[in-house]
Amino acid sequence: ALLDEQSAGTPAEIARLRTTSFARTQELAKDNPYYMYVLGTYYAEGMATVRDPAQSLVWLSKACEGFDPLGCIAAGKALRATKKAEDAERARVYFERACAAGVDEGCANTVKLRPGPAPGPRARGCGCSGEVAPGAHAGLALVLLVTFVVRRRGRRRR
Repeated sequence: ALLDEQSAGTPAEIARLRTTSFARTQELAKDNPYYMYVLGTYYAEGMATVRDPAQSLVWLSKACEGFDPLGCIAAGKALRATKKAEDAERARVYFERACAAGVDEGCANTVKLRPGPAPGPRARGCGCSGEVAPGAHAGLALVLLVTFVVRRRGRRRR
Protein backbone atom coordinates (compact mmCIF):
# COMPACT_ATOMS: atom_id res chain seq x y z
CA ALA A 1 0.00 0.00 0.00
CA LEU A 2 2.84 2.39 0.85
CA LEU A 3 4.51 1.74 -2.51
CA ASP A 4 1.22 2.54 -4.24
CA GLU A 5 0.81 5.81 -2.35
CA GLN A 6 4.35 6.99 -2.96
CA SER A 7 4.59 5.65 -6.53
CA ALA A 8 7.90 4.15 -5.43
CA GLY A 9 7.65 0.92 -7.37
CA THR A 10 6.51 -0.52 -10.63
CA PRO A 11 3.24 -2.47 -10.66
CA ALA A 12 5.26 -5.68 -11.06
CA GLU A 13 7.43 -4.85 -8.01
CA ILE A 14 4.37 -4.01 -5.93
CA ALA A 15 2.62 -7.25 -6.95
CA ARG A 16 5.76 -9.30 -6.22
CA LEU A 17 6.19 -7.73 -2.76
CA ARG A 18 2.53 -8.28 -1.89
CA THR A 19 2.67 -11.89 -3.01
CA THR A 20 5.89 -12.51 -1.09
CA SER A 21 4.44 -10.82 1.98
CA PHE A 22 1.26 -12.89 1.78
CA ALA A 23 3.21 -16.16 1.45
CA ARG A 24 5.51 -15.28 4.36
CA THR A 25 2.54 -14.25 6.50
CA GLN A 26 0.89 -17.62 5.81
CA GLU A 27 4.01 -19.38 7.09
CA LEU A 28 4.27 -17.24 10.22
CA ALA A 29 0.53 -17.48 10.96
CA LYS A 30 0.83 -21.19 11.69
CA ASP A 31 1.94 -20.52 15.27
CA ASN A 32 1.93 -16.75 15.84
CA PRO A 33 -1.34 -14.98 16.78
CA TYR A 34 -0.14 -11.60 15.50
CA TYR A 35 0.45 -13.02 12.03
CA MET A 36 -2.94 -14.76 12.22
CA TYR A 37 -4.36 -11.25 12.63
CA VAL A 38 -2.30 -9.94 9.70
CA LEU A 39 -3.42 -12.83 7.49
CA GLY A 40 -7.02 -12.12 8.47
CA THR A 41 -6.61 -8.52 7.33
CA TYR A 42 -5.15 -9.70 4.00
CA TYR A 43 -8.29 -11.76 3.40
CA ALA A 44 -10.56 -8.93 4.61
CA GLU A 45 -8.98 -6.40 2.25
CA GLY A 46 -8.25 -8.77 -0.64
CA MET A 47 -4.55 -7.93 -0.61
CA ALA A 48 -2.47 -10.45 -2.61
CA THR A 49 -5.46 -12.80 -2.48
CA VAL A 50 -9.15 -12.87 -3.28
CA ARG A 51 -11.26 -10.92 -0.78
CA ASP A 52 -12.82 -13.56 1.48
CA PRO A 53 -14.70 -12.31 4.58
CA ALA A 54 -15.34 -15.86 5.83
CA GLN A 55 -11.65 -16.79 5.66
CA SER A 56 -10.79 -13.45 7.23
CA LEU A 57 -13.04 -14.20 10.19
CA VAL A 58 -11.45 -17.63 10.62
CA TRP A 59 -7.97 -16.11 10.93
CA LEU A 60 -9.06 -13.15 13.05
CA SER A 61 -10.85 -15.52 15.44
CA LYS A 62 -7.73 -17.70 15.67
CA ALA A 63 -5.70 -14.59 16.48
CA CYS A 64 -8.10 -13.68 19.27
CA GLU A 65 -8.09 -17.25 20.61
CA GLY A 66 -4.29 -16.82 20.73
CA PHE A 67 -4.82 -13.66 22.83
CA ASP A 68 -3.85 -11.08 20.21
CA PRO A 69 -5.95 -8.00 21.12
CA LEU A 70 -5.85 -6.59 17.58
CA GLY A 71 -7.27 -9.87 16.34
CA CYS A 72 -9.99 -9.65 18.99
CA ILE A 73 -10.98 -6.14 17.91
CA ALA A 74 -11.03 -7.05 14.21
CA ALA A 75 -12.93 -10.32 14.78
CA GLY A 76 -15.42 -8.52 17.02
CA LYS A 77 -16.05 -5.88 14.37
CA ALA A 78 -16.49 -8.52 11.66
CA LEU A 79 -18.96 -10.45 13.81
CA ARG A 80 -20.87 -7.32 14.81
CA ALA A 81 -21.26 -6.40 11.13
CA THR A 82 -23.22 -9.61 10.42
CA LYS A 83 -26.05 -8.36 12.68
CA LYS A 84 -26.84 -11.95 13.75
CA ALA A 85 -27.75 -12.50 17.42
CA GLU A 86 -25.36 -15.44 17.87
CA ASP A 87 -22.52 -13.44 16.32
CA ALA A 88 -23.21 -10.48 18.63
CA GLU A 89 -22.47 -12.68 21.66
CA ARG A 90 -19.15 -13.87 20.19
CA ALA A 91 -18.31 -10.27 19.27
CA ARG A 92 -18.92 -9.21 22.88
CA VAL A 93 -16.59 -11.93 24.16
CA TYR A 94 -13.87 -10.89 21.71
CA PHE A 95 -14.23 -7.22 22.64
CA GLU A 96 -14.01 -8.17 26.34
CA ARG A 97 -10.74 -10.01 25.67
CA ALA A 98 -9.33 -6.89 24.01
CA CYS A 99 -10.59 -4.82 26.94
CA ALA A 100 -8.89 -7.23 29.34
CA ALA A 101 -5.64 -6.59 27.47
CA GLY A 102 -6.08 -2.88 28.15
CA VAL A 103 -7.29 -1.83 24.69
CA ASP A 104 -9.78 1.02 25.17
CA GLU A 105 -11.52 0.28 21.87
CA GLY A 106 -12.37 -3.18 23.19
CA CYS A 107 -13.91 -1.67 26.32
CA ALA A 108 -15.91 0.87 24.30
CA ASN A 109 -17.30 -1.84 22.02
CA THR A 110 -18.10 -4.08 24.98
CA VAL A 111 -20.29 -1.29 26.37
CA LYS A 112 -22.23 -1.16 23.10
CA LEU A 113 -22.97 -4.90 23.16
CA ARG A 114 -23.33 -5.57 26.87
CA PRO A 115 -26.09 -4.44 29.17
CA GLY A 116 -25.01 -3.12 32.54
CA PRO A 117 -21.77 -1.51 33.70
CA ALA A 118 -18.73 -1.45 31.48
CA PRO A 119 -15.92 -3.70 32.63
CA GLY A 120 -13.17 -1.11 32.10
CA PRO A 121 -9.49 -1.84 31.58
CA ARG A 122 -8.79 -2.27 35.31
CA ALA A 123 -11.43 -4.97 35.61
CA ARG A 124 -9.52 -7.26 33.25
CA GLY A 125 -12.64 -7.97 31.22
CA CYS A 126 -14.59 -9.48 34.09
CA GLY A 127 -17.22 -6.78 34.52
CA CYS A 128 -16.18 -6.22 38.13
CA SER A 129 -14.89 -3.04 39.73
CA GLY A 130 -11.34 -4.34 39.92
CA GLU A 131 -11.41 -4.42 43.73
CA VAL A 132 -10.04 -7.36 45.70
CA ALA A 133 -12.71 -9.83 46.76
CA PRO A 134 -13.44 -9.98 50.51
CA GLY A 135 -11.36 -12.67 52.18
CA ALA A 136 -8.87 -12.92 49.32
CA HIS A 137 -6.00 -12.00 51.62
CA ALA A 138 -6.84 -14.90 53.94
CA GLY A 139 -5.66 -17.37 51.28
CA LEU A 140 -2.36 -15.54 50.92
CA ALA A 141 -1.91 -15.48 54.69
CA LEU A 142 -2.54 -19.23 54.85
CA VAL A 143 0.04 -19.95 52.14
CA LEU A 144 2.63 -17.80 53.93
CA LEU A 145 1.89 -19.50 57.26
CA VAL A 146 2.26 -23.00 55.80
CA THR A 147 5.51 -22.00 54.08
CA PHE A 148 6.86 -20.62 57.36
CA VAL A 149 5.91 -23.77 59.32
CA VAL A 150 7.38 -26.15 56.73
CA ARG A 151 10.67 -24.25 56.62
CA ARG A 152 10.87 -24.14 60.39
CA ARG A 153 10.32 -27.89 60.73
CA GLY A 154 13.03 -28.49 58.12
CA ARG A 155 15.52 -26.49 60.21
CA ARG A 156 14.72 -28.40 63.42
CA ARG A 157 15.49 -31.77 61.82
CA ARG A 158 19.01 -30.72 60.84
